Amino acid sequence: MNKVILLGYLTKDPEIKCSIGEKEITIAKYTVAVRRKRYKEEGISGGVCRGVWFGRMGDIAGKY
Repeated sequence: MNKVILLGYLTKDPEIKCSIGEKEITIAKYTVAVRRKRYKEEGISGGVCRGVWFGRMGDIAGKY
C-alpha cells in the first residue's frame, strides 16, 4: 500500500455531500495548496492537490 502525506493549507472549505441509497455515506471534496521543492532547479514552486474523504472522515471534515 502506498502512503502520501501532504502538508499545506486548505484553499477553501470542503464540499460536503451525502450519497443516496440504502446506506448514506458522507463525501467531502477538498483542495490543498502545497509547496514543491525542485532539486534540479533553484527555487520553490507551488501546486494544488485535490482529494476526497469518505465515511467517518467526511463527517469530521463537515463538522470542523
